[in-house]
Amino acid sequence: TLGVILDLLNIIVSAIVGALVLWVAKDFLIPEITMIFSNSVKLHKTWEYTDIENGNVVGRISIKQRGTYVSVKATRLISRNGSSEQREFKYSGKISGRNLVLAFEQDNTGGSVSGSIVVRLNSNLDQMVGTTNYFSDSAGKVITKDIFYRAVL
Repeated sequence: TLGVILDLLNIIVSAIVGALVLWVAKDFLIPEITMIFSNSVKLHKTWEYTDIENGNVVGRISIKQRGTYVSVKATRLISRNGSSEQREFKYSGKISGRNLVLAFEQDNTGGSVSGSIVVRLNSNLDQMVGTTNYFSDSAGKVITKDIFYRAVL
């Protein structure tokens, strides 16, 4: 029976080591290798954004990047009409070269608020310019707005 117990422990340890190796490869190695071969850039972790070029900051984002996969948490602090607010968004998408495409959802709305952001990094990799697109229930159509990001260095 001691041999059976040792065999069982060996199987359990092998399974744990195998799962750990797969997790490291899937979540770390493959994304990093993909980024190297795709000519994608490494993004700064913290950015501020504005609604108009060189305008006042209306929010901040925090970026996590694994290879070409990007996830973002954003907080909008100033509404488009200038009033103070606190809106949270979650974004996910991919970067290819200097192009970043993200889908987003707004947290804690009780409904569905979603859309996309398409931006391009400048050559210094410290600014992104593009558009945010979302469906407005009140307007009954897709709204497109310019958006400007500056890296917090």
